[in-house]
Amino acid sequence: MQAAVERTRAEPRAQLRLKVMSNALDGLVEGMVGVPAYEVYLLALPDRPELLHLKSSIKRPINMAAKLGVQVRQAQTEGELHAWYKLYLHAIRKFGTMPNSYHYYKIAWQRLHSRGLLRLLLAEHVEAGQRRLVGGLLALLYGQTVSLISIGSRREDQALRPNDALYWQAIQDACADGFRWCDLGDVELANQGLAKFKSKWGAEAKMVYDYSYPTSHNGMSSTQYLPRSPVHRLARAVWPHLPINAIELLSNCYHAIRI
Repeated sequence: MQAAVERTRAEPRAQLRLKVMSNALDGLVEGMVGVPAYEVYLLALPDRPELLHLKSSIKRPINMAAKLGVQVRQAQTEGELHAWYKLYLHAIRKFGTMPNSYHYYKIAWQRLHSRGLLRLLLAEHVEAGQRRLVGGLLALLYGQTVSLISIGSRREDQALRPNDALYWQAIQDACADGFRWCDLGDVELANQGLAKFKSKWGAEAKMVYDYSYPTSHNGMSSTQYLPRSPVHRLARAVWPHLPINAIELLSNCYHAIRI
């Protein structure tokens, strides 16, 4: 009997994990305290697009994009989705993190786009009658909220301000379609640059708290913990310099193994 009890104690207990936009659960269970994980930026939308107000500091890059020949339209084909995915890989590569696989976006497109639940905006640079894709923004439409979930663009095209043009078009479209909220996405607590970009649109930051029970032994959320082994540091240093095709292959392999 004693041996059976010891084995039971040695077995890992199942852990409940929750992420909520409030720390109101603190103290409901002894020892359970929410750990700040990341922030979500939510923009309340007015009844009509003409009621949207932008600061002059935001209008300047939007006007600049238009003067430089950047035009935004909705994607219609899966081929355009794949072209955008290459730009998404460029954008995610600089963060040294594993991107979603193309299969993930392909399935989402096939199942949600035709139902009006998924929208891909493309920013194109038009010059001398030629159109060149310079950016794209994927949006999920559900309930009263449009969520901007993935963006892609190359660093060398940032002078054209495609991201500003894409966000502005997405916000206008969401308002015109009667949505009440535009979710500009998550931001890690240490990423002040991205936080500044999202807050300039007038979005309000909402803290998301990570709860676990039984509580984690180190009191840290999974989003706060970053391995610091030499191998990990080397991988983070090398990752931004890998060819895009190599990153796409590694992403496909990684997600295939996890399934």
